[in-house]
Amino acid sequence: MKKKRMLFRVALCAALWLFQPAGLLAQVHIGDTDASAKGGSLLDLTSTTANLGLLPLNVSINHVNRIPAAFTDSASITVPAESLKGLIVYNINAGLPGGEGLYVWDGAKWNKMECIFPTISVPDADQAYTVNKNATQNLSVTANGNGTALSYQWQSSITGTSGWTNITTDGTSATYTAPTTAAGPLYYQCIVSNPCGSVTSKKFTVTVRDCTAAPTVTQGTASYTVNKSATAPSLSFTADLKGGAVTYQWQNCTTSGGTYVNITTNGTGATYAAPTTTTGTVYYKCVITTACGNVTTPYYTVTVRDCTAAPTVTQGTASYTVNQSATAPSLAFTADLKGGAATY
Repeated sequence: MKKKRMLFRVALCAALWLFQPAGLLAQVHIGDTDASAKGGSLLDLTSTTANLGLLPLNVSINHVNRIPAAFTDSASITVPAESLKGLIVYNINAGLPGGEGLYVWDGAKWNKMECIFPTISVPDADQAYTVNKNATQNLSVTANGNGTALSYQWQSSITGTSGWTNITTDGTSATYTAPTTAAGPLYYQCIVSNPCGSVTSKKFTVTVRDCTAAPTVTQGTASYTVNKSATAPSLSFTADLKGGAVTYQWQNCTTSGGTYVNITTNGTGATYAAPTTTTGTVYYKCVITTACGNVTTPYYTVTVRDCTAAPTVTQGTASYTVNQSATAPSLAFTADLKGGAATY
């Protein structure tokens, strides 16, 4: 049907050219009968004696995007290309991407009339992926060549709006494996082509995090018992951060199994100095976070005793000699209990 409409346009142009000098503006009938042109038609070609057709000009199109010298090296078409929209020729240059056949000029390029541009069904909207460093991320398009063979060319850009460059390694199939060796976002699109032309897919955004997985932790010493006001025990752990940037948040709780709260003072480093100014038992843990996930250490138990050190004693008179049944000597001493409750 499309080819017939195009042939009609050729015949129309030919008729207008033939009759314009004579100033004829009415409907035109060409054929071997005296019939008038059918209603609704400007040019009517009919024949009752032979099966004949309209023969377009046979030319050699050398470039799909150029018309001034498109037919031969010596051809010269000086009118603006825009004014030649609808020009139809039969191309005899088999080396043109679409091969031989009828072509129509759309003002910017030649389109093969019996050909349909490819269509892309997947993706039907921009796609965004966030992956870990060194992970695998495949990008795919699903396209219909409308009866013709398809070719693919993936492109990348660091902005997603300009600077698109062809990917030369493994970038010419329907699926492309995006590299994930470097952190940060990159943008991709795929140009899908058939002999009729090309269409560009929706945009793919691939953001690579600077870590390979969630961090893991190895717990060190988990329980401390210290004297009041003693040097604060340094709580620490050994962690595998999987290559990622990390944040730390220490938390504490005063009862086993209770609700932990964030420590706001000096609680965001890889180690934490547990205070020893208040007696009792406090539980601590640290939440380690990277872009790839987080992990919480097992809890640390810190028990602070109500004494600053072991008691010391000052000895009084140490030797007594008494008679039998005399009043019992009272043994006593002077002691520094270091602030702690004592038993004797």
